[in-house]
Amino acid sequence: MSSIYAGIDVGTTTTKAVVINANREILGSSVRRSGANLVSAATEAFEESLAQAKLNRDIVQTIVATGYGRRNVSFAHDARTEISCHGLGCHYYFPKAITIVDIGGQDNKIIKLDAQGKPLVGLPEDSPLRRQLVSLIGQVLPVAMPV
Repeated sequence: MSSIYAGIDVGTTTTKAVVINANREILGSSVRRSGANLVSAATEAFEESLAQAKLNRDIVQTIVATGYGRRNVSFAHDARTEISCHGLGCHYYFPKAITIVDIGGQDNKIIKLDAQGKPLVGLPEDSPLRRQLVSLIGQVLPVAMPV
């Protein structure tokens, strides 16, 4: 069997897990409410994605956690920031300079990547203008693009 990998995004609102193979094919996935117990949410989402893939936990070569609760995933081999994960994922699908808008349960982020997928330095994180722009996007986007 080819190598198996898993990613777990533990957000403040939802926890997502995905299991893929070396060909980047999705074998199993799960989305669930995070609730108050982030450890439980991460474990249950991971177990559900493994069950969907019909795989055992011990076959997964690498598990990477991200999101607000990434440090609660004790069984992960690595933890990465959302900015890093968004950047890698978006650059894989859109290999050009791009702007990413993340409307999260706790906060919102704007990430600009150059043509090589590297984050560009923009407005400082603590900039009042950046906070205002991100807040505005968080208010307008759900109205402009309802789910």
